Amino acid sequence: MPDPVLDPLPLPGPAWLLWSLLTLTYFLHLLPMNFVLGGSLIAAVARLRGGSPARPHHRALAAWLARAMPVSVAAAVIFGMAPLLFVQALYGRPFFTGTGIMSWFWFGVIPLLILASFGHYLLASRGERLGGVATAVAWLTAILFLAIGFLYSNNMAQMLRPDLPTLKVLEGGAGLPVNPGDPSLWPRFLHIVLGAVAVAGMGVAHFGLYRVRREPEFGDWAVRYGTLWFLVPTLLNFLVGSWWLVALPRDVMLDFMGRDGTASAVLVLGVLLSLATVLLMSFWIHSSRPALLGRIAGVCLLLTLLAMIFTRDHVRQGALQQAGFQVDAGVEPRWGPLVLFALMVLAALGAVAWMVRTLIRPRLSSEGG
Repeated sequence: MPDPVLDPLPLPGPAWLLWSLLTLTYFLHLLPMNFVLGGSLIAAVARLRGGSPARPHHRALAAWLARAMPVSVAAAVIFGMAPLLFVQALYGRPFFTGTGIMSWFWFGVIPLLILASFGHYLLASRGERLGGVATAVAWLTAILFLAIGFLYSNNMAQMLRPDLPTLKVLEGGAGLPVNPGDPSLWPRFLHIVLGAVAVAGMGVAHFGLYRVRREPEFGDWAVRYGTLWFLVPTLLNFLVGSWWLVALPRDVMLDFMGRDGTASAVLVLGVLLSLATVLLMSFWIHSSRPALLGRIAGVCLLLTLLAMIFTRDHVRQGALQQAGFQVDAGVEPRWGPLVLFALMVLAALGAVAWMVRTLIRPRLSSEGG
């Protein structure tokens, strides 16, 4: 089925510039977003297991994650608005087709985000006073963030298959959050969740590495615990990623199987970087220089995420092109707002850096650091 008619509003800048800003801002959003989604699940498990007096390290980790989550949620929201705006500017017709089909479920993202954020703020400010209720709050918060991730995954999946939502409307079904005709929906969602848990696991491991000098026993445990949370989801993600690949439209899948040299090379590079990160994380526990291996593993993870962003972009471009969509709107540059946007991004980076520094420094000084 055809897309809606071309939006007469011109693009506020060249398409290549908007695409570059979309890639940059999505990368900035991806890090805190993954830490929030995966960290919420790790925190819920740690708080559940920390209910036993024999597991003080789990309680300490749950307390640190509770303090870190409000800052991470703020960073994810700040850096998440920009890529969403650029997606709407470049791919407005298929994007709004999907959101229109989801209707109230898409509007529900904001209330879910408010409730989930309130849960993290409650755990950060009154977690110790809540007693056993804190565990229920942690699990409810994690489930809310999973629901938000699923709604986003469903909308972005529907955006790439404008024919399926249109057919669903014609068949009389509208407003449902799940598009059962898209075989890529569930592997896409699972791939995102497992990746988020892995990124959060890396964060926990680096936190343990940071604390090992002050609290050797807890720091060493956190390194091992975070490494486990990284390795298991990452290894599972190789299977889920393969499932997602074969679930893509055939022409898009063939691009990654050698028909498009650039797409294939970026996919292979991402896989190799991911394998390198797995090996580094496996070895750094027993290394005489764990800090060095940990930093290299962190850099490899960042490069892996960047490669996966380009892979994901090719999936979007290929699927939309196959559906007959082209970014062919006119261009009337608005350089003033674009410059203002760049300044606001820099200000946001500074604000997030200040929040992180404020979160860490007072506790380090109180511990004699």
